[in-house]
Amino acid sequence: MTGTRHRHSTRHRLIRWAFWLLAALVVGTLLFPAVVPKEVGLTALLLLLSTATVSYGYAAWKEWRLRLFGSWAEGQILSVRRSIGRYGPVYRGRVGFRTKNGETGYADGYLDPGAQVGEPCRVLYDPRHPERATLPEGWFMLLFSTSVVIVLTTVVVILLAQA
Repeated sequence: MTGTRHRHSTRHRLIRWAFWLLAALVVGTLLFPAVVPKEVGLTALLLLLSTATVSYGYAAWKEWRLRLFGSWAEGQILSVRRSIGRYGPVYRGRVGFRTKNGETGYADGYLDPGAQVGEPCRVLYDPRHPERATLPEGWFMLLFSTSVVIVLTTVVVILLAQA
């Protein structure tokens, strides 16, 4: 297990720059209303909120779909990577598992701190497409993501209604 820093791809950097540009337009509208028109700030805010809604919504939908229609398998941790996140160490790993049909599959995701190679780990997968597998983070995170989507959607609808 080695300590590494997460490296971002060019796509991630472009998304981050776009996010900060839209956020700057929103803040500019609030701080400098004579320079940045209200419509520009409102449009930027709607784009930010809509993008976040779609992103969180898609991730939550995939997890709900697996939880409702997926199957559980007992896997074995194949690798563990420790990196330094914003709030401390983050453990990610790869788990190998066998489906009920005997096919071999792999899942990547977050692991409990201190997880070791060779330990058992539960995997949630789609029986029709075993390559769609995940290491679920628990009900709290799923319900939290779903609530974020509901709140963001509500804010976008209210803002659109006022525009």
